[in-house]
Amino acid sequence: MVCDESYRDLTHLLPKVQKHQALEAELKTNREQLDNINSSGKSLIHDNHYATPQVKKMLGDLNSRWDLLDVKAKDKGLRLRQAARQELFNQVLSEANAKLTEMERLVSMDDVGKDLRSAKDLMKRHQVRDFCV
Repeated sequence: MVCDESYRDLTHLLPKVQKHQALEAELKTNREQLDNINSSGKSLIHDNHYATPQVKKMLGDLNSRWDLLDVKAKDKGLRLRQAARQELFNQVLSEANAKLTEMERLVSMDDVGKDLRSAKDLMKRHQVRDFCV
């Protein structure tokens, strides 16, 4: 799950971030269980258990796989947060482009007012549009 590259697809990003946060919480919770297993294994090794070589190998494998999982999860979390920031940037940029397009349209209008009253009305319309865009 931590190896997929779903962060590359910016659609439905919020559920992906929430799902990953749940994964990170689960990893954090299971870290205590890993520590208990390591403690039990080290105790067996210290007591010269008959299966000490197998216990050492299993602990080494378990810890290396856990470390790999932890690194991958942190990397994916970082990439998801970067993707979320990118999506936010894209939204802000899109809104800015829409506002600029509207402003360009307003500026390019031929209507400049024929007298003082029509010029003031035109100014009011421009000011109202500035707040709406």
